[in-house]
Amino acid sequence: MNNLKLEKIIHNSLQTNHISHCYLLKGYEEVDFTKSILFIINSLNNSNLESLATEQLPPNIKIFDKFNENASLSKSDLVTEFQNSTLASFQTNERKFYVIQGIDQASSAALNALLKTIEEPSPNVIFIFTTTKISRVPITIQSRSLVISVPKESPKEILEKLLNLNYEQKKAEYLAHIFPSLTYILTNVTDETWWHIRELEKQFLDSFKNFSVLYTYLAKFIKKDTKQIFINLLYALKFFYAQKWNLEKYKNEQLKALALAVRKTKFDAYACYIELSEFLDNKNENYNFFLQVEKMLIALSEYYE
Repeated sequence: MNNLKLEKIIHNSLQTNHISHCYLLKGYEEVDFTKSILFIINSLNNSNLESLATEQLPPNIKIFDKFNENASLSKSDLVTEFQNSTLASFQTNERKFYVIQGIDQASSAALNALLKTIEEPSPNVIFIFTTTKISRVPITIQSRSLVISVPKESPKEILEKLLNLNYEQKKAEYLAHIFPSLTYILTNVTDETWWHIRELEKQFLDSFKNFSVLYTYLAKFIKKDTKQIFINLLYALKFFYAQKWNLEKYKNEQLKALALAVRKTKFDAYACYIELSEFLDNKNENYNFFLQVEKMLIALSEYYE
């Protein structure tokens, strides 16, 4: 999906020679920021990068995220990099880009260090922050940034890309509607997961009369080595519950039948949907993941009563 607002902002900035020193990209639930980040960097750097892979980046671009051992979101990593970054190390007028992914996950100490840096930015240094939890980003950082919304890919867009990758039609339709982005699918969804989703649908339909059927099936995956499959199944289950009010007209006959069956149910599908949404939104922050899983499943069972 082209972000027309972002394109307009960057175009106008270049036209007026008024470049912001700090961009804060916000999105919701697994949105893929890569395309937007590359657009900003390529436009302002007059480059043609196609990936944010560290080994492919020039020295004037640095990526920070909590999974990067050499460039994490810790105060020490951020401060060390800022101190070592001098204009003398780059060509004249060459811009330096700091991309900090998931800024809401940085520690308070790291955020304070970052705030001091962006309050008095060095010439030609540009920050690009991303977050899916804008409410957790300090107002002091938001106020010093140009905040831009990055929309999620629509199921139609994801479906088209999956078909171009030679995914089978029925499988592509399910995955495009269940998962939040193409990147998520390519990274986390295997053929084994697809088989389990099809099995989950059967158990879900059987659970209309007895929730324990669904609980028993899901419980098999509440283990460390099947945690990702379990999370994938929760995305699928969330999609199943959403059919209660979803008026989309599917071409896939099996999806049509699923939607019709869910609309006839009497349990609180909306409450189940909200419960799953909240769990998935916080899946990376739950202190005790498996304890939270148990609480979530108990809550689902109560909505069936």
